[in-house]
Amino acid sequence: MNKAGEFIQSITASQLEELIEAFFAYADSDTINKIFSRIDSDIKICYSNFFQKENTKESPESTQKKMITDEKFSEIFSSLIEDIECHIGELGDEDGEYVSQEHHWECPEFDAYQFSNDLEKIFRQMLPMLDKAYELKLEGKDFLLDIINEIQSGIDVYPEWMGAEYSEFEIETSGAECFLKWNWLNRDTINSFLLESKEMFDKKPLTSNFTQTFLENEPESILKELYKSISELKKNPEWEKLINNVDSIWHDIYHKTEAIADKKSFLKTSQKMISQKWEYGIPVYEEYLKDKDYENAEKYCRETAGEFFRQNTYGNFSKNTKTSIFASHCDKKDSRIDKTFKDWIELCEKLDDTIKAGTVEIQYAFYQNPYDWKKLKTLFLSNKNLPYYNSYLNEWKLFTTRKTLKQYYSDKDQESWLDFLIDFVLDEDKNTFISKTKQWLEVPLKVSSSYDHGKHYQLLLNFSKDVLPETGILKSYPRLKNYISGADYSHYDYDNENETNDKTKLKKERLLYLKKAGAESLKNEIIDTWKKNVHKFIPSPAEAHNAEYSRHAKWLAIAKELNQNTYRRFYNNWKTKHNRKRNLWSALAPYGIRK
Repeated sequence: MNKAGEFIQSITASQLEELIEAFFAYADSDTINKIFSRIDSDIKICYSNFFQKENTKESPESTQKKMITDEKFSEIFSSLIEDIECHIGELGDEDGEYVSQEHHWECPEFDAYQFSNDLEKIFRQMLPMLDKAYELKLEGKDFLLDIINEIQSGIDVYPEWMGAEYSEFEIETSGAECFLKWNWLNRDTINSFLLESKEMFDKKPLTSNFTQTFLENEPESILKELYKSISELKKNPEWEKLINNVDSIWHDIYHKTEAIADKKSFLKTSQKMISQKWEYGIPVYEEYLKDKDYENAEKYCRETAGEFFRQNTYGNFSKNTKTSIFASHCDKKDSRIDKTFKDWIELCEKLDDTIKAGTVEIQYAFYQNPYDWKKLKTLFLSNKNLPYYNSYLNEWKLFTTRKTLKQYYSDKDQESWLDFLIDFVLDEDKNTFISKTKQWLEVPLKVSSSYDHGKHYQLLLNFSKDVLPETGILKSYPRLKNYISGADYSHYDYDNENETNDKTKLKKERLLYLKKAGAESLKNEIIDTWKKNVHKFIPSPAEAHNAEYSRHAKWLAIAKELNQNTYRRFYNNWKTKHNRKRNLWSALAPYGIRK
């Protein structure tokens, strides 16, 4: 190590920063120029970008800052390849990082997902560096191909009984884009790029789920040439099949270049494939809008919005605006659909179609925020004469029930307090809400099974959770209070960040309007409903799994609190039939229930 290296190692990084700052602050320009004349010019460029003032007369090209030297760039790029090699080095080891085994008695497996995920993080950093790496000739044409061959060899080392060769391993989005980008940079001709890339994607585990970053900033002439080459290949039946497949990378490349090279053909392709890719409808309706063909523009606006929801919705779906608020079926957000809705409303107004404009406004409100009941109320009341009003109202009620119960599917078998609450939002008739809800509470509770009590029970549980804590009545029923406060709404517990936000918004609206409707006046009726139906929730000890009786004990303790007759009947039955179930009586003991 030379003296400079030894000196750097003898001080801290902050001290080195202090030294450099002081040197450039006090050294004159002649001294600095003499120093830079003896070292790599790359360092001088970086110095200029960091320490010298902006030169407003510089050309746009020269103002692109070079913040690291080529040598530093090379070091970073090499470290990324080394990281990939380190991960590959773990392959084949039965006890290595990429072997998963949840239980000691299970056969260990190759964790393809974790391996792919770790590589993806590195490829994500590498992708924007490939242009510079190619310019500096840091790697050969096949360096990424060599990496994937190493990966396949590493996976093959695992013993046959681990089944690693059958894993669903693939190079993910950024990795696949790196392969495509590197092939593009190293192409001999555009045609050779297409053929070589297709062969690689056919034979290697590369995902097809990515965008074409290699086309960014390419001149129009190159894009037209690419379109011409892939159009020629389309004459081959195999290529034609790939290009006509909307999910294929080759279709995506073809369609993007088609937009530049042949606008008429691009619009025709887009129109034909809206049912497969909703976003293809956007340039179609925009073209009609530009030509002031408002009828066709509105038609394809409607088609685009409908396909967006259909393609992002599970289960039964209708994009018929006469029967369904189809925007209530989907949680996915996309700014392009916001614009489509706004254009759609404007087109309805241009066509003087007030009925359709009203329906689209309601659709859009449900898409933006279906939990903004104040806005929905205004829209519904202003469109009360719509021929589809009742269908839309029922859809709002069904949506509210599904979301409150956290169930994707919920049949509307009977009206409940949630339906009456939506009616109250619109008419603010307290008396009707109270009387209808009282009648609903008097209906004998339908219970489907001892584990999943069913929708009727879930509705009562939600109603109790929303209303009773505010009244103080649960102080007299501490075990019911503990159950209500800790119970899940349903077995469909699929909360993620969006679900949690939606649940919070919906609960806020429910509580607001329940308070306005005077729901707390029903506190005694709610408790009475639990008292009359508690026997339906007590599971039979004969159906216990692995002698686990916590649910049995909890419900019998709640029955003891709510209904002494029910409690006595079950207690006496268990004492006679299940006297020898020690685990059952051990579970009951903490509640003060003994033989």
